[in-house]
Amino acid sequence: MTTSEDLKSCDSEEAEVYRVPKTPVSVRVLLEGGSNLEGALHLTDGSPEHGGRERVVDLLERERRFVPLTLEKETRLLNTDRIAVVTVTHPTDAGLEGAALEVPIPEVPVTIEMAPNLGHPTTILGRMRLDLPLQRGRILDLLNGERKFVTVIGDREILLISKHYVSAIVQMNDAS
Repeated sequence: MTTSEDLKSCDSEEAEVYRVPKTPVSVRVLLEGGSNLEGALHLTDGSPEHGGRERVVDLLERERRFVPLTLEKETRLLNTDRIAVVTVTHPTDAGLEGAALEVPIPEVPVTIEMAPNLGHPTTILGRMRLDLPLQRGRILDLLNGERKFVTVIGDREILLISKHYVSAIVQMNDAS
């Protein structure tokens, strides 16, 4: 049986062998109740779902109940079910690698009305990418899919929005 003394005597170099290398990625998080936090999520260099490093959207979509957010003076363990919006600056962190593809992916302008339990009325303007199979290319299909978060592209940032906190999405109809 391992005792606390055994653990204390463990060489830090030995422990370092088992550490998974992670890269901090700056984010802004809006929690249920309206708290805004700025900090870093820590992503692994390899993803089990795809080639390349883990993305913020990968971390949020996993079955983990809590994720660590490192702030300036502390680390908070956030319940992913209480995260309303995560703001990222790099398209890859939102899963938008397809922007580099030769085939254009349609984007639809939307206004998102967020649930009132965020502490204040919140409306988000942006564009949603319809990155779906051709037979399922509607916002409704995107919203009714299995993912917990949808991606909205703003003017200067990209938002990962929990569908749980969306009251309504307004999509403008074609004038034709």
